[in-house]
Amino acid sequence: MKIIIFGTGKKYQEFKKYLHDISNIEVLALIDNDETKWGKILDGKVVDNPANISRYVYDFIVLMSDYAFEMKKQLMDMRCAEDKMIHFKDFFAKQGCNWVEYYGECSVRECTNNKSMLIISEDLGFHGAAIVAFEMAKLATKVGYSVTIIGTGGSSAFIEEVCRHGIDVFVCEFIERMQEENLRWVQRFDIVLVNTLLLAKCAVELAKNRKVIWYLHEAFSEYSRMDYWKGELWEGIENENISIYAVSEIAKNNFIKYFSYKKNITILPPFVRDVDGYPHEIALAEKKIKICVVAGYEKVKGHNVILDAYEKLTHEVRNQCEIYFVGKTKDDLYARQILKRIEDHPNCHQEGLMNQNVLLGFYKKMDIVVVPSLEETMSLVAIESMMCGKVCIVSDNTGIASYIKEKENGLLFLNNNVNSLADKMTWCIENRGKFDTIGEKARETYCHHFTIDVFNERFKDMLSVGWVEY
Repeated sequence: MKIIIFGTGKKYQEFKKYLHDISNIEVLALIDNDETKWGKILDGKVVDNPANISRYVYDFIVLMSDYAFEMKKQLMDMRCAEDKMIHFKDFFAKQGCNWVEYYGECSVRECTNNKSMLIISEDLGFHGAAIVAFEMAKLATKVGYSVTIIGTGGSSAFIEEVCRHGIDVFVCEFIERMQEENLRWVQRFDIVLVNTLLLAKCAVELAKNRKVIWYLHEAFSEYSRMDYWKGELWEGIENENISIYAVSEIAKNNFIKYFSYKKNITILPPFVRDVDGYPHEIALAEKKIKICVVAGYEKVKGHNVILDAYEKLTHEVRNQCEIYFVGKTKDDLYARQILKRIEDHPNCHQEGLMNQNVLLGFYKKMDIVVVPSLEETMSLVAIESMMCGKVCIVSDNTGIASYIKEKENGLLFLNNNVNSLADKMTWCIENRGKFDTIGEKARETYCHHFTIDVFNERFKDMLSVGWVEY
């Protein structure tokens, strides 16, 4: 098989290792839209201009980029045959690049429990959707299920944490693009839950032969990653075997908007396990107010919004607070810029990534938690902080916003509006005597909507919908 690889950037560097494991392929050329790469040698091949594609006789053009949809349109404008183009994830899945790493007791191969559940999720780590998957797995084990989680990747620390709870973990990088015939082993599970939008193809393929629960979390900005496959997914998502749940009205409406979906979607807000009590430091008049932001360093998380708001504060107000940034950093331009800005302010601190136990202890030392995200379909961070009785300031474009009553159990600011956030921060600094009352109301909101007991009743209903009789 003769292939041309379109794209030599981040995805090529990440996935080229798999090319060596595929027999009977010949890479004819590398092409890239970056003209600074043309004529240079990369991995023994000269990088060519896509405009020269007609010079080659090939079987497939492998689109090795997150911008595969745009690449496909570009090639079609150049009169390349559509059936000769293939997304890199589809290519590797079809070539059998479905290597699996096993952790735990490997219940996929031998399930002795009478009830079994499989959760298929994306990258497994200390972040929203993966944490929700882990918590649901723990809950399922408590009601007698043998649970396995399969992820497309994951951090060793998170996977070890999952395995310590008697939950098996498998990592299969291309499971999201596997065909139905390669997924038949899933039939041995009584319940299958597909966690997150980006595993849409997996949900559709599995639903050809069984019931599937599909749980949505994503902001609308994530949907562009589905553009390449939107056409082929359109009919599949209408399958009666798929029961769709969403963490909030925002998550639900995002799906409806993108797919013009007409059927029912059930709202299933997540839960956060309660800690023993929620003691917190009292915001004394003479001490600095401690504010924290918990988020990975991505533009959608709005670090720049809170830093801009902080710089808008008067000198007097700024000197009364300190801001702590918690989250996994990246080696990209945005993260480097944010880290530099944090470093430039003596009252701002970068704390790095924390596991759940450390983070919950950290919340207790804080007075205010800010969620500055440009879009967040729920926000586990806000729920955790409300559980701990903290004052929470959140963007009004978050799922949690519908649970907030202004200055009663938290505060809302206008999405991506620096002045609005600065005003809320100033109000908090000037009204620290109200923190305890707001924190108590926040705690009440958590107890009413987001405890394990509240979730458990809804979860049982979900399991009964997805149960397969044999």
